[in-house]
Amino acid sequence: GNISISSNKGLSLSNINYSMITVLPYFKPANSKIIDEDVTDIIETAKNKIWVTTTEYLLSNDLITKQTTIIRDLRKDFLQSTNYPMPMTLEKLDNGNIWVGYSGEGISVYNNTGRLLKKLDTTNGLPVNTLRVIKKMDDGSILVGAEKGLFKINSNTYAIDTFRNDQ
Repeated sequence: GNISISSNKGLSLSNINYSMITVLPYFKPANSKIIDEDVTDIIETAKNKIWVTTTEYLLSNDLITKQTTIIRDLRKDFLQSTNYPMPMTLEKLDNGNIWVGYSGEGISVYNNTGRLLKKLDTTNGLPVNTLRVIKKMDDGSILVGAEKGLFKINSNTYAIDTFRNDQ
C-alpha cells in the first residue's frame, strides 16, 4: 500500500513494495509550482486519490498520474489580505462529500469533484469560525473540535448541537 507522510516540510508518498520504500517528491499543483510546505491534513477520497490541505491551498491529487488540481487557492481568494483563513482539517462522508474545516472561515462542504455545496460559519449557526478537527461519527453526524469547544452537526440537515457544561 501507499503511505502519505505530511510535515512542515511538505507532503511525500512512500510506496511500500516487497520491503522497498520509494519516496516520491512533493506534489505539485497544475501550475508546476511546488505547493506550500505546511501540510495540515490529508484524506483518501477514492482509490489512489487524495485531498490535501496546506496553509495556502486545498488540493486534490491522483496518486497514479501524479496530477494535482487546485480546488481552492486562498492566496488568490484573499489577494488584498495577508491574514486569510487556513484549511486545517478534512473528513470524507459515506456519500462522498468532503468537509473542510478552516481556521477563520468555518466549514465548506464539497462534492468529490471539488464543487462547493455548502458553507457553514457564524452567520448561519456555527458557534465559531476557527476549527481544529472534523470527525465523522458512525451515525453519520460530524463532530467538530473548535477554538472554543466541541459541537456536533447533522450531516443531512446541518443542524448544530453544542456541548456545554449546563446540558
